[in-house]
Parts: sequence; structure tokens; C-alpha cells
Amino acid sequence: MPKTTAKARLSADSHQAMIAETAYFKSEQRGFAPGHELTDWVEAECEVDALLAGKSATRRPQRRGK
Repeated sequence: MPKTTAKARLSADSHQAMIAETAYFKSEQRGFAPGHELTDWVEAECEVDALLAGKSATRRPQRRGK
């Protein structure tokens, strides 16, 4: 039986939502400075895809509760 990856089991909408959330946090870390939207999205997409493939990816810092 072929091995399925997490990405293969994830819906397109869920995959897109994970990328959007990661890109949002990247922007937040920079204080939402404009002009980096595409870079944030591409980096987020690479990180999410690496995570889903089980490869090591740069992790964003954990958010602390207030």
C-alpha cells in the first residue's frame, strides 16, 4: 500500500488556512510592516509543507498567554 503524507490527507482549505496563519504570525513579528506580504506567504508555505512532510523547518516562537 502506498504511503500517504500528511499533506495528502489535508484538505486544500485546511492547507491554505495553515499557510495564512503562519504568514500572519510572520507579519506580526515584524510589526505588520507593509511590503513583505509575498515573502511572508512563500516562507510560510515552505515551512508548512516541510512540517507536513515531516522535515525539519524553522519554527516560529511560541506565543505566550497574557
